[in-house]
Amino acid sequence: MADTLDRNVQRFKAVKTLNKQSKKTINEPKELISGVLEYINENYSNDITLDNIAKEFYVSKYYLSHEFSNSVGTGIYRYIILKRLL
Repeated sequence: MADTLDRNVQRFKAVKTLNKQSKKTINEPKELISGVLEYINENYSNDITLDNIAKEFYVSKYYLSHEFSNSVGTGIYRYIILKRLL
């Protein structure tokens, strides 16, 4: 029992450390959208999709789409297309 508890504590500490080290673990919607905009601006010439971006930032594509539209005023696909055209 003590071994199981020790292993679980070690796992928790490892996950906590990974989260601190991850550049893309984001808690605030403003930080998320800022990071996504930066990501799009750096990668718009590549084949990027909502799924790819959501995976990159560890959020659901539905949440990302909702927050992006609310913050930027347009959908993520439209933003990428406009970025490519301009």
